[in-house]
Amino acid sequence: MLKNTSTRLYIVAALIPLTYYGAAWFFRVEMESREVVMPSWTFDQLPMKLGPWTGKPAELDEEMKASGTASVTNRIYQDEQGRSISFYGAMFNNPQDGVLHSPMNCYRRTGWQFKEEKWETLQLNDQLSIPVNLSRWERKSEKGFERVFVLYWYQLGEHVLFNRWDFGVKVRWAMRDREKWPPIIKVMLHMPISDPDSAKPAILDFATQVAAWENQPKHRQEMGIPAP
Repeated sequence: MLKNTSTRLYIVAALIPLTYYGAAWFFRVEMESREVVMPSWTFDQLPMKLGPWTGKPAELDEEMKASGTASVTNRIYQDEQGRSISFYGAMFNNPQDGVLHSPMNCYRRTGWQFKEEKWETLQLNDQLSIPVNLSRWERKSEKGFERVFVLYWYQLGEHVLFNRWDFGVKVRWAMRDREKWPPIIKVMLHMPISDPDSAKPAILDFATQVAAWENQPKHRQEMGIPAP
């Protein structure tokens, strides 16, 4: 009896990785057959003036560059109080490339220490809201001791996601019948923290303006999102 139980356990242990990698291979092959249709707009068209914030082009840190991008916009926005928010907006032809570059991976890789994260909701209008991830990071560098907020979300059509598991399990299944897909869109904001009590509402307000611009009706129509 014991021998039979051990044999079953060995079989199950062998089947688990085979099933996982088999499913991953299947979904990768299936994804490669999907046609990704880029919209007519990019984040280059995002206004330089968003409320009290005024933007200017900026170079992206080499450590944060992601492969597979079809378009990338990187800016720094500042307000009259001297606060700054770094904006990064990108579109990826291959959704799998996009979700691999989560801030949770990139920031750890560049020496930042993760402190906490919260899930926030951006209310864009009476009918539309989207979830976002807001995390706090710290590190010691040549600039001294740094503390920052990082806010991000990915969007694929009407779906908002945050990592490859969201994409692999939830979103890909929901979109399995579509022959043509929009690109996956990544928005990431980086804000140095001097006063946490004022920095958090500031970055959330800025993110709401960006998300509202991204999700305006004509943009959502191009991404194949049904009208509410």
